Amino acid sequence: LVHDDGDEEDLEEDEVVQGGSLYAEHPAARRFEEKAAKAREAEEAATSVELEGWRLEGHALVRRRVARSFDEGGHTLGLITRWLPADEASGDGALFHAVHDDGDEEDLEEDEAAEAAALSEALGAEARAAAAECARTRLVQPKYENKQLKKGERAEAGHLGVEGARAEIGALEQALLPGLRAAGSRWVAPKARIRVRWLQSLDEAERASELAASLVELEQHLRELQSAADVSERKPWRSDAHEWLGRSVRRFFWLKSEQRWLCTDASVGSWLPAEGSDVALWHVTHDDGDEEDLEEHEVAIALEHYSEGRTEPLPS
Repeated sequence: LVHDDGDEEDLEEDEVVQGGSLYAEHPAARRFEEKAAKAREAEEAATSVELEGWRLEGHALVRRRVARSFDEGGHTLGLITRWLPADEASGDGALFHAVHDDGDEEDLEEDEAAEAAALSEALGAEARAAAAECARTRLVQPKYENKQLKKGERAEAGHLGVEGARAEIGALEQALLPGLRAAGSRWVAPKARIRVRWLQSLDEAERASELAASLVELEQHLRELQSAADVSERKPWRSDAHEWLGRSVRRFFWLKSEQRWLCTDASVGSWLPAEGSDVALWHVTHDDGDEEDLEEHEVAIALEHYSEGRTEPLPS
């Protein structure tokens, strides 16, 4: 089922029956049907004008398979779909409309159509298979255009993959260039030719890993100019103002290969208060040196495990 808004779904038989009943009872159904009927009439009228004089039957060549050979070599297969009888008054001969498997169309004169039909019958299996493969590779799909967004905001082929990433990195470097020049960076020093080599490597990159290396190199030159410390998006970890700091906890990890629980003890060293949508975290250091960050409910359970001296975790 294809909805008017473009969505699609699969329905069972009783759902289709129910949907038909709802549609028939809907007050807008009659208006929709009248509108659809007018659209069909307009389409049929346009088609009849377009095909005026053309016939879908009445000649032996209609519906015949044809083959055409072109200068670039090979063959293309097609089908004669309609024909236009000769006009004795104007002296125009009959025409035959052929639709090729690769999507191209052309009108052939009668001798050309007959020759193409004979060639199709004479083609061997190997040549026919080669022509079919050629049609598949040449078939041009309609270009998709996202008309929901303004042209400047639409995603195009050049915005994707390696080419898209290359363009983004190049645009980033262009935006940073005035600042690099103002700071006297070696990046723009004529003798060093760092930027020249970087632009060349960016242009020649064929894989994402090569683009990543170019981006890292650019970042390294930016870091050479950085005088301030890195800014953290969250407040720093705290080692005060919480009762769990310094407490011992016990964690259990299931060893699948040995079918048993591994028990390890740890101590709570610091914590990070909740902020916005980020939950609070507690940083614990295990006796064997491993570290991990736990959420509040995990710390509460680990504290209980330790205080009760458990050798297996509480049942969940």
